[in-house]
Amino acid sequence: KVIWTVFDIKPGDGYRFAAILEKVAEVYKEKKYEHNFSVYWNKFDNKQGRDVVVEVSFNTWSFMDEDNKMKKDYEEVHGEGSWFKLIEEFRDVVVSSEDEVSVLIPELGGAQD
Repeated sequence: KVIWTVFDIKPGDGYRFAAILEKVAEVYKEKKYEHNFSVYWNKFDNKQGRDVVVEVSFNTWSFMDEDNKMKKDYEEVHGEGSWFKLIEEFRDVVVSSEDEVSVLIPELGGAQD
């Protein structure tokens, strides 16, 4: 199971969004989060605003019920008050985002080794 969050980034601000993602990735690594955090950049120009996709994988739906520790963990890694600076930067560079949830149905997909 995966959650894909698709982002539309303001033109010319991809480098700022990349810096945001690097800081979040540091938290995932340092806190040893169990779920995956992957980033995909669209390499083609488009007018739909689908510039970046962030993928978070999870094993069970109970993941959605867990308390979100990201703010606390982020500030432990990057310092007190850093979370609100991150949110301000995020709001400054992101035009919009949308979430998609996907579940693999093995019997309908290709062979899995």
